[in-house]
Amino acid sequence: MKYYRLMTALPTLPDEVVPLSQPVAEIVCQVLEEVGGAHRELIDALLWQIDAANAESVLLGKDLFDPRGTLPREEFDTRLNLPPFLDEVFRSADTAGQPQVTVQLIWESYYNALIELGDKHSCRFMRSFVQFETGLRNAIAKKRAEVLSLDADAAQVLGGADAMFYAQLVLRAQEAEDPQAREMILDRERLALFQELEGIDPFAIDALLAYLASALVLDSWRVEKDVDPETMLEVFA
Repeated sequence: MKYYRLMTALPTLPDEVVPLSQPVAEIVCQVLEEVGGAHRELIDALLWQIDAANAESVLLGKDLFDPRGTLPREEFDTRLNLPPFLDEVFRSADTAGQPQVTVQLIWESYYNALIELGDKHSCRFMRSFVQFETGLRNAIAKKRAEVLSLDADAAQVLGGADAMFYAQLVLRAQEAEDPQAREMILDRERLALFQELEGIDPFAIDALLAYLASALVLDSWRVEKDVDPETMLEVFA
């Protein structure tokens, strides 16, 4: 399916890592109004990354909750209508006893769900997105563990090939003068990858997923009054 009308109606994304002129929630609404069927499944799966981060915040007792996900705050308390990747973890894990372990299981379950959907729908973007995010997450976790003398293996998630590339990316980011500059380096790498994954057809689902993923990254730099800026930053130690 082609998304001519949708892709031409969406606002142009900036070339630099700067806040969006339009809140990403409005962009998501535009996308969800136009996309259905199998492609809606892929769009929802991309938004699940926010739900996974919110589940982590709830389990670790953090006050911050990102409203851009697919789930309202109360559904993390009732645990009703959860996406399959979250429902599976909450049903099988003792979330009260080992929250850090449960958080790790949530992210593994999320990434595995994306891999399955990428294969199911032959989606190049989703497959590459998972490889990048798992590789980067593992590289950051390993660097943190080295600095804090923790068990690096305990912080790893399954997947993420080409570990050397991500280790070098983290080392380059670590040289930046502050956490915000580090995050800027990582987000520029993300945006460059998403642009590459748009594919040759600017109206296909890969291009739409790349657009939405980029919009989510850029929107994270739009700091509201009730948001703690520290939650936006990749801190290696």
